[in-house]
Parts: sequence; structure tokens; C-alpha cells
Amino acid sequence: GVSERTLRSVFLEYFGVSPQRYIFVDRLTKARGALMNADPDQTKVAAIARKFGFWHLGRFSIQYRQLFGEHPSETLGKSKA
Repeated sequence: GVSERTLRSVFLEYFGVSPQRYIFVDRLTKARGALMNADPDQTKVAAIARKFGFWHLGRFSIQYRQLFGEHPSETLGKSKA
């Protein structure tokens, strides 16, 4: 029930990012959790990326590395499954 401008303003004040960025980082974080808990012998990075709405796998990999400092395949390789 608020304007887009008000929503953006409140998000920037409380979270330091726009609502769009907040949702994007949340999706990447959930994908990371899935990679960390997946069996590397049974799971592909692409399947997890698509599960969280990332359709351009090259961009997903770049953005993932920028946020977490490693490639998604490295996270999957270190998983505890």
C-alpha cells in the first residue's frame, strides 16, 4: 500500500540497498546454500542456478564469484554431502 518511491526509500534506509538488489542477493545466497548442501556427484551447478531463477549461467557464475569470492563449482566441490 505504499508508492514505489517510498518502498525504495525505506529499503535504502534500513538495508542499504534497493529492493531489487536485496532480492537478488537473497536468491544468490539461497543458491549458495543449496550448492553447499548438494552431493557434487549427483548435482550440477546449472540445475541449482535454474532452481533459483538464474537462466544465464555465465552471468550467474560471474555474479556469484563477485559476491562470494569463488565460483559456484568450487562451492559445490566443497559441499558436505
